[in-house]
Amino acid sequence: MTQQNQPDQENVVQYVSYSYDIPKSTPSGQYPAPGLTLRRFAVRVQQSVWYMPETKVTQTERLTENIRNVHGIVDVFRFDTREYEAIRAKSLVCLATEVEGTRKYIEATIVSTAEKLAEAQRLMSIADTNNAIRYQQTALNRALQELVDAEECAVAFDLTGDVAELIKSVRTVVKARSDAFVAEKDAARARVKADAAEAATEAADDDGDIDPAALGFGLPSEDDSSSSGGAPGTGTEG
Repeated sequence: MTQQNQPDQENVVQYVSYSYDIPKSTPSGQYPAPGLTLRRFAVRVQQSVWYMPETKVTQTERLTENIRNVHGIVDVFRFDTREYEAIRAKSLVCLATEVEGTRKYIEATIVSTAEKLAEAQRLMSIADTNNAIRYQQTALNRALQELVDAEECAVAFDLTGDVAELIKSVRTVVKARSDAFVAEKDAARARVKADAAEAATEAADDDGDIDPAALGFGLPSEDDSSSSGGAPGTGTEG
């Protein structure tokens, strides 16, 4: 953290811990994923424990209501203001971990997409190719949104200067992958279509090789030639 980020004790930010416990038997469709709401202004410390500035608690009201509607539990505890620096330090580590997680996620999807496209080409399946393309595009969109949320969260914790370079580097990775994928997805579709067309042509050629004998049009036998008065080009003895 930078020295200029340290506020006067009178203006110190009050942080809170927001945690929830949702019954495992609850179908996920009955409530929105908490992280999608929280990550814009809170940092995940544990699976269902988040830190946030107290001023952001009002933004959790709908989420809290949804969780309690499915008989979940939500707890909010205030930290002592003397823990300000410790909370910010922990928040910085957690936020940086989330951003690094986005980098690892997009790198993993690059490998996975390549495998999916290779399998789609082997099967000459345009449907599987399109599915692989959608998979990668969804991953890219998700990664970009996570970075936007990370920037917003950094502002909430006054950590922008501490994570700006990290977020920038990950965004560069995502953009490079996005730019490359524009050409890659078109090439993948073209390869599968070309392979499928070639296979169809070969199949048609195989069907066109008809055995004349199978249709009863065999080549003339020696008996057939002699019955017509001798071999072609010769006369018969009178």
